[in-house]
Amino acid sequence: MARLLRRDPALAARVIRISNSIVYGSSGGVASIEDAVNRVGYAEIYRLVGLASAAQLIDHHLPYYGIAGVQLRDSTLMTAFAAESLATRCGKDSRLCYTAGLLRSTGKLVLDRYAKRTGKMDTFSEFGIPSYTAWEQASFGLTNPEAAETVLTAWRFPAARPG
Repeated sequence: MARLLRRDPALAARVIRISNSIVYGSSGGVASIEDAVNRVGYAEIYRLVGLASAAQLIDHHLPYYGIAGVQLRDSTLMTAFAAESLATRCGKDSRLCYTAGLLRSTGKLVLDRYAKRTGKMDTFSEFGIPSYTAWEQASFGLTNPEAAETVLTAWRFPAARPG
């Protein structure tokens, strides 16, 4: 795990900084990524890496959707935590559901970026329909879940498992 984290110095620094927090009983003595992983533990590293990665991706304003970066980040993180909690209660893979929650807004990020590039469409609020789905279909010819599916397939994410 430490070897993988070393590939992204910014992420590794974040994990070390978090492991030095009082939450993990540290007074600032952790200096290496190996020590940070040992102190925090694998399960928590998984969550921290997910949080840090998601924060880098979703802390952007989506002007065509009219969603502020802070709102998007908070919504995505709450979704990830809720999915993780529900999965645990239902006997499902909590890490998989947590990750799915973090990836929930992928399609919106892609479609908003496309809209910025082309600049040819009305924003959601200008469109006058109270449904993202209807606006997305009319503006892009697909919805944000469909855009996310396309991206995740290109990234070679495994197909959904039954059950």
